[in-house]
Amino acid sequence: MAPVEFICLLQLAVVAIVLAMVPVVGKVQVWGIRRYVGHPTDGDAPLPAWVQRSERAHLNLMENMIPFAVIVAGTMFGVSNETTQLGAEIFVVARLVQAIVHILGIPWIRSAAFLVSIGAMVAIVAEIGVPYLPTLFLH
Repeated sequence: MAPVEFICLLQLAVVAIVLAMVPVVGKVQVWGIRRYVGHPTDGDAPLPAWVQRSERAHLNLMENMIPFAVIVAGTMFGVSNETTQLGAEIFVVARLVQAIVHILGIPWIRSAAFLVSIGAMVAIVAEIGVPYLPTLFLH
């Protein structure tokens, strides 16, 4: 069985793929399929706020998946325990909540979910990286 942390990374990949399609749906609704697959111009109808927020939510998830993937790679070297597994699970749930409330335009919950996801990554790094901290930046 694959480590929990890796399963969480795969779950986030699925969320990222789905999230990438949300603004596509909105753009097709507003511009139509011909304009969307063509090249949108400045004269096109403005996009609704939820479409713009969905694009930002996707970009934000992608930005945070990179460090999470690096952290998960660290757990593949034998440092996987209850703390790293719980941290990965919390990260996935927090990022999913953050994406949903971002699209819905709910600012306080979005920010709280973001901070929870960062806290989860910090907990994992603390668990797998503390022995290496003294020499981490000396190489």
